[in-house]
Amino acid sequence: MLAGETDDASPDDVLAKGHINNVVHRAIACGVDPIEVFRMATINTALHFGLKNKGAIAPGRDADLVVLDDLENVNVKSVWVAGKQIAEHGRMLTDEPDSHTLAATGNTCRD
Repeated sequence: MLAGETDDASPDDVLAKGHINNVVHRAIACGVDPIEVFRMATINTALHFGLKNKGAIAPGRDADLVVLDDLENVNVKSVWVAGKQIAEHGRMLTDEPDSHTLAATGNTCRD
């Protein structure tokens, strides 16, 4: 099982280039099949960390999705968290996350 690694990125790199999205872009640019790249960034990572409700679209799993219109260029069409659409075409649709959204993301958003 392969998973993407992000520990090599400094905060400045993450701000400038992105985080998991940068790893995804780099892997595809190096010739890794996009389906395998997305498997590494989703289900493989969730399995490694024991995140039983993450990593796949299936009954009983959280409805957190990034919808793409192009796998190789990773063009994000929309983003869904806990089954609620929060972004479309690079534009946020909500002012701030509600408590259900924060709970679904493990309360990782901070003031």
